[in-house]
Amino acid sequence: MRKLNLTVHRQIFQDTCLKASKLLLKSKKDYFSTKISEIEHDQKQLHCLTNDLMGNRREIILPSHNDEKVLADKFCEFFVRKISAIRDNLTAKNDASSYNRDTMRADIKFEGEPLRSLSPVSNDELRKIILAAPTKSCELDPLPTKLLKPCVNLIRDEGLYKSSDDVVILTNDSFYPAVLGSENAWIIEFYNSWCGHCINFAPKWKEFATNTKGWQKVISIGAVDCSQNDNIPLCRNYDIQGYPAIIFFPPHADEAYRGEAIHDQDTDSIGRRVINYIGQFVGDSKPQSWPALQPLSNTTDVETVDYMETNQKSAIEFRENKYIAKLPWKPDHEPLPTNFFVTKRRTENVIRKLSQDPEMLKVYGQIIKDQERRGFIEKVKDPDISKGIVHYIPHHPVKKK
Repeated sequence: MRKLNLTVHRQIFQDTCLKASKLLLKSKKDYFSTKISEIEHDQKQLHCLTNDLMGNRREIILPSHNDEKVLADKFCEFFVRKISAIRDNLTAKNDASSYNRDTMRADIKFEGEPLRSLSPVSNDELRKIILAAPTKSCELDPLPTKLLKPCVNLIRDEGLYKSSDDVVILTNDSFYPAVLGSENAWIIEFYNSWCGHCINFAPKWKEFATNTKGWQKVISIGAVDCSQNDNIPLCRNYDIQGYPAIIFFPPHADEAYRGEAIHDQDTDSIGRRVINYIGQFVGDSKPQSWPALQPLSNTTDVETVDYMETNQKSAIEFRENKYIAKLPWKPDHEPLPTNFFVTKRRTENVIRKLSQDPEMLKVYGQIIKDQERRGFIEKVKDPDISKGIVHYIPHHPVKKK
């Protein structure tokens, strides 16, 4: 009808549009009137409905951040510290001797036990809470419930470390007899199995324990899971506020010693601190169970000194258009453990990280091929790990931006 451009047809069309608009407006009024009458006693829902009608949408403003995962971990740590502070405050103030039941009075007599402590939920309790939660979610939820429920069985019943790892798993019962009064030093990680930083740090701590396994008579590497209810008194005793917390205990530490906190999660830095500490014990100052320690610069072994000086002169030579450096080896030494497996694992970790960026992995592969072609590196074929004199050096790529 509109193509004829007749006045009567245009008028019919306008009347039809007006009638449709009135019907639509009436339907909206009826819908929102019914909705308001249903929730008139729920101020929260009424407020949300009013905002929808007025077109007021609150934008969720998050703190400035570069990595959402780091931001989520910070939120987690904030609430962990908050709960720890509340728990400690309850313990300090609600002492049984000073608690006054007549402080607050009510019309109905309270027959239960007063709240004196606050403990974290167990993994089993957490699973029950998640499964009992409604599937619906709102935009404030960090993770939709419908995605969280299928993963509920992944919540750990055990900590981040297993008995097969080189990390010694300590508990509230085993910590004190193992650490206090011990002949060797201890470096212990206090962690929470739900903490994102702890989960990321665990592989590094395992590797650090493996690399120092040969020094077990001098220093031991341990870990305490503070998310376990039985370990809460131990973590509270050493004032663990954040995770992971690295604490150093020297030999013969007593119960009054609170440990020395290491505010560094770089295992290389921790290793250097361990070496510096061990270097303080020379001669008669070392614990009896420790092996004999003596700096090489102060040694009286003339043969070793002569060998080092001779090796230094012949260690570097220019051959086939390249410099070749030899590592110094002490003759007639005890069999050395191979570092083949550590080097292999580190190389695999490098490849795994670079695989997240296929283009970068391609460039890395080209660099390795070029270095192999030029004779800087060589492939290891059928390594004989029984020969302890072979030393492998893992490759550490450096990315320039």
